[in-house]
Order: sequence, then structure tokens, then C-alpha cells
Amino acid sequence: MPAPEQFDELRTTSERLLVDFLENEVRLGSTFLELAATERELGNMQHSHQARYDAEEAVNSIRRFLVRVNDPRAKSFHRAGLRGTGAIHRRTE
Repeated sequence: MPAPEQFDELRTTSERLLVDFLENEVRLGSTFLELAATERELGNMQHSHQARYDAEEAVNSIRRFLVRVNDPRAKSFHRAGLRGTGAIHRRTE
């Protein structure tokens, strides 16, 4: 059976990987929202709707996994990221 130190190390590594994943999802969601706005400006509504849908999927992933983050600083960063994607989201409507 692994020692308690190994569990702590695995837990820390898992948390770091989860935070990295969420940071990537925030960036990905923002990129999709920017793309949706650009496509809308160009009149490509089908592409705009698809990019917006993809951004919503990124936000759903963030919401689903954010509850597993224990670090309060990382959690607040990702909540701010969700609010930021909401502001961009409103611009694509």
C-alpha cells in the first residue's frame, strides 16, 4: 500500500493537472467566443453558431470540473474566467 506521502504527492499532481486543464478550457472558450463574434461580423452565421456552441461546451466543462479544485486561488481565477467568457458571450448575441 502506498505511503501517505505518495497520496499527497498524487493529490498535488492531480490538482495541478486539473488546474492546467481548466486554464486551457478558459482560453479555448474565449477563443471560440472571439471566433463566433468574428464569424457573425462576416455574416457566417452557421460558423458563428458552431463556435458559440463550442464555447458553451468549454464553459460546461469548466463548471463540471471546477468543483474538484481545492486551491481557493485557482478556483477564484477560473470563476473570473467564467465571468470573462460571459462578457464575450453577450457580444456574440
